[in-house]
Amino acid sequence: MGLQLRLETEELWSDVDAKIDTMASTPISDRLGTCRVRIVSVLEWLAGVNPIVDGRAAALLQGTPIPVDWLDLCVRRELEQPTAT
Repeated sequence: MGLQLRLETEELWSDVDAKIDTMASTPISDRLGTCRVRIVSVLEWLAGVNPIVDGRAAALLQGTPIPVDWLDLCVRRELEQPTAT
């Protein structure tokens, strides 16, 4: 077959560190535009229920230069109040 197997090692999390370094120089508004999920649009759509953003998206909104592939949200669900009889 003329092939050989090659195994290499690299520093743990080096791929993530490289992405963070790249994203650190990008403004937050541009980072939000490159996310798979449109965070700003979803938050505007849910504005009436005051969602809480969690996880990576929360970190990104606070300035952490990390990629965001999904949006973790917490939304308060109002429980029905019992009526007095």
